[in-house]
Amino acid sequence: MKIIILTFFALMISGTMQSQNIEKFINVHDSPNEHFGTKDIPTYILQKMLGHYKYDSSNGEPYVKLNKGNKGFFQMHGTPVYPIEYWMEVNEQGEPLMRKGEDNPNFQIVLILKYGANSESEGGFWNGKYSRIPIAFDMINKKANIFSERYKDF
Repeated sequence: MKIIILTFFALMISGTMQSQNIEKFINVHDSPNEHFGTKDIPTYILQKMLGHYKYDSSNGEPYVKLNKGNKGFFQMHGTPVYPIEYWMEVNEQGEPLMRKGEDNPNFQIVLILKYGANSESEGGFWNGKYSRIPIAFDMINKKANIFSERYKDF
């Protein structure tokens, strides 16, 4: 009986701690809806996600770099790079929102980005704003892509 009570108590604490790591976003650029995000990204996704995403051009720009600690850099076409902070989109209960392949192991997640100041006047148009970006994972070819234009191997 003590094991059952202790197990229940541990699960209750675990659920409470998980819900405390969920943040609500209401001013996301591409959507009028509420969105939820967490910085607690599962390790199996982080291992594939972190790194430098290059655009197919001679100079590799624009690029995205996702670092540990939910920080990185995002460069849009024709702009200086922005520093970013990121969260993985989840539902209100903290469950990852993922699209999965029908007959394959591929999947897609969405990151919520907050842009910092770049070198443009007043930190650039996106300074302090939020947006959502998709990351697709091709498990067969071991590639990840952002916007189907910036790629990295994992």
